[in-house]
Amino acid sequence: MIEAFLEEYESLHQRMLTAIKSQDADSLSRAAHSVKSAVRLFGDENLIAEYEDLERIEEVADIRDSLPRYRNARDGIDEIVDELTAFMESQ
Repeated sequence: MIEAFLEEYESLHQRMLTAIKSQDADSLSRAAHSVKSAVRLFGDENLIAEYEDLERIEEVADIRDSLPRYRNARDGIDEIVDELTAFMESQ
C-alpha cells in the first residue's frame, strides 16, 4: 500500500497542477480525490481537509484561487512522503 502511494503521488500532483493551470476543475477534483483517499489511510485530518477543498474547488472557491491550496496540500503530503520513505528504508 505504501509503495503504491509513493509511486503514484507525484503523477497525481502533476495532474493537479496541470488542471489548475488549465482551469480544469473536473480533473483537479478527480486527482485531489485520489490523493485524499490515500492520505485518509495515514490519518492526517488537516491534510484530508486540504484535499477535500481541492476536490470541491468549484463549490468553495474559484479554480484560479486554488494554487495556494494546492501548495499547502503539497507541502503536507511531502512531509508524509518523507516519513513513509524513511519507514520503507528502515524495513
